[in-house]
Amino acid sequence: MYDIPTYYSNKPGSGFWLLEYGETFVGLIAVDATNKPKSSSTNETKGKTATIRHFFVEEAFRGTNIQEDLLEHAVKHAFKDPKVQRIEAFDSPLVPYLRACLRNTGFQLDHNTKKIGLLGWSLGVRYLDRDEWKEK
Repeated sequence: MYDIPTYYSNKPGSGFWLLEYGETFVGLIAVDATNKPKSSSTNETKGKTATIRHFFVEEAFRGTNIQEDLLEHAVKHAFKDPKVQRIEAFDSPLVPYLRACLRNTGFQLDHNTKKIGLLGWSLGVRYLDRDEWKEK
């Protein structure tokens, strides 16, 4: 991508945030709300689906659960766009701190995408619907 700030700032509901503590990089999250309307096989939703494209927090800061604050900020921003009815995020058992963060924020498993590795770890997609988020 040539111009990340422009890409994420031109679309309502989209955003790209870097989290820093002083001069120290802590993490980042990117939400892309330019997706086509929801097309999941298990849940039909009217409106746009935003996708968390990038989500990372440095290991030294994960014990503080700062990733939950970062995710909550991104979710609030995405749902400010009334057209966004759902947010999806990729899920992997190989990134346990993000999986726990998504679950704690209310993201549910939509479907598994594939199995990887000798042990057959299931990768998947998690989602959070606007109505479920409002109830929390």
